[in-house]
Amino acid sequence: MATGHDFDAYARVRAVWLWAPRGAVLAGAAAALIHGEHQASSPEVLRAVDLYVPRHTRSPRGIRIHRLPQPLSESDIVDKHGMRCTSVSRTALDLARWQHDPLKATMAVDAVCNITNTPVSEVQTYARTTKGLHDYQRAMGLLEHCDYRAGSPRETWLRLIIEDSPLPMPDLQVEISDSASSHIVTADLAYREEKVALHYDGEHHLDREQRDWDSNVTARLFDEGWLDLRITAGMLRDPQTLLGRIAEMLRRQGCTDV
Repeated sequence: MATGHDFDAYARVRAVWLWAPRGAVLAGAAAALIHGEHQASSPEVLRAVDLYVPRHTRSPRGIRIHRLPQPLSESDIVDKHGMRCTSVSRTALDLARWQHDPLKATMAVDAVCNITNTPVSEVQTYARTTKGLHDYQRAMGLLEHCDYRAGSPRETWLRLIIEDSPLPMPDLQVEISDSASSHIVTADLAYREEKVALHYDGEHHLDREQRDWDSNVTARLFDEGWLDLRITAGMLRDPQTLLGRIAEMLRRQGCTDV
């Protein structure tokens, strides 16, 4: 759901587009925003808007100009809402190249690929067709850790915490049903065999109706032999304690490898 923060970001991108010289193309987080991704891109756009331009251009503060040794191909450019921006694959590749914080870069790539339903393998295939891009090798290494199934940047963060630990990797977006084959929930991450579900609960889970729904889901999962861990932003900031809780739940469910 778009917020006032998101509308401010979109207005900023629109203003930059109106200023942009002929032949310019919105890129990076600005392109991700135009493709419909808000969670990771809005904060970045409010810092600066990335823009490809065909020739040397002096830009005002808050606009990052990128020049290429050769023009973008037409397949790298799409027209959305009357603005030209990079394609999803090019956008994801640029995000992986330009964002030097690995966590933020992975979040950004996951987010734009998720909202556009673009498997990361498509980005990797596209990237192999490019030549001479700065930070290409680092970006290709980062793409190995991306997954378009992540439903939010915080889910990406959770996945990376587990990936960087001795714990086994859970599956993503796991459909869980009861014994009568009635759908209970789609877990953000889950260990199918051990029946341990992990959910990241953002701020909207503080809503009373949402809390009631979450509690009912946890109770139904328990009835089916599942343990359900609800994870908050504060828990992500204490990864060792979080990993210890996940490990303990796996042990309770009979896992001997943790």
